Amino acid sequence: MAPPLPIGILGAGPAGATLARILAVAGHAVVLVDAEGPHEKPCGGGVTARGWRGRPILLGSSEAYAVLREAVVESGGESVAVPLAEPVRVYPRVELNRVLFEAALGAGARFVRARATGLARTAGGFRIELEDTPDLDVGFLAGADGAAGVSRKLLGGGRGRERFALALGFRAEREGDLDGDPVPPMRIAFPPGLAGYAWVFPRPDHLSVGICSRDPSVRPDDLRRRLADVFERSGAPPPAIPGSDYSFPVPDFRAFEGPRAGCGWALLGDAGAFVDPLTLEGIPYALRSAELLAQAILAGEPEHFERAWRADFGRELALAARALDRFYAEGFTEDMVRRARRSERLRRILGELLAGAAGYRGLRRRILAALALDGAARVLGVLPAPRAPSR
Repeated sequence: MAPPLPIGILGAGPAGATLARILAVAGHAVVLVDAEGPHEKPCGGGVTARGWRGRPILLGSSEAYAVLREAVVESGGESVAVPLAEPVRVYPRVELNRVLFEAALGAGARFVRARATGLARTAGGFRIELEDTPDLDVGFLAGADGAAGVSRKLLGGGRGRERFALALGFRAEREGDLDGDPVPPMRIAFPPGLAGYAWVFPRPDHLSVGICSRDPSVRPDDLRRRLADVFERSGAPPPAIPGSDYSFPVPDFRAFEGPRAGCGWALLGDAGAFVDPLTLEGIPYALRSAELLAQAILAGEPEHFERAWRADFGRELALAARALDRFYAEGFTEDMVRRARRSERLRRILGELLAGAAGYRGLRRRILAALALDGAARVLGVLPAPRAPSR
């Protein structure tokens, strides 16, 4: 009798490598397919407490990441310093990916360095069509190859610019004594009239600088001008590292079409649009979606993954999606920053949200309690009112 077909995983980023490691440790035959292996991904690289807590694999060498304990939030010409309730660890993505990838291979996963060009159903599962490499037959397919990967294009999610946020930026030199000077705070700015934000995230030896927009009509040149405007108002931009410019699509959780799993397949991380609609944070949900799928496969019930992610973090992302339009309504972020400057309790709540130490559930009541005395009820307009229970 022929041995069972392996589990195929497209994409060797955080979601794919985590799934491969867990399944390989449990004795499954796993093949990890990626055109590059660990590489630098153009994104901030911040991992909040929701991502690193309970995952010691991410807390190895402290030289691999910068530890941030404060954020500066800017809007409407004002800014507020917010102490983070838990440290945010900011990784060069190549380093984060390498740690998880090497753990997967160390557990016994096999790696095929090739670009996937197509997928085809077979009697036993799927055939992964590969460029310049023999095609690969697998018994189960996990798509973790990102927002623009072949798995999302062919298995579900929908296409079109309106299903993605656009992000772009560059890496910049981090000035000062990298060993002796304190790590500077992360910086988040809300340019006026933009349904998005700009960021500066310190990494161990450089800065990740970028800007994103949820408006499908905004073009890359528009975003570059808005990013330049942020620095024009607050000081000279940090010196860019030559050749480090980047742009990338961020999937919109609200606009994803169809399920994240079906007969013999599942989508993880960015491929499944598991990204916080407000913050665009994706790494914690990439890791958690991989863990949930691994649990379902090991229980012999991979079809239960759809129900599992919805029960675990689906409501949290749905709450963020409901708040999105009101958050970017005219004047809200300016009002938020202005009131946070006067309210220590609001700063504490922002610090918990930015650090991933608290979620959106119950947030409306917490803000009401924090700001009842200063008449800041307007800030509550961004938060969805509780819905009546269905009958």
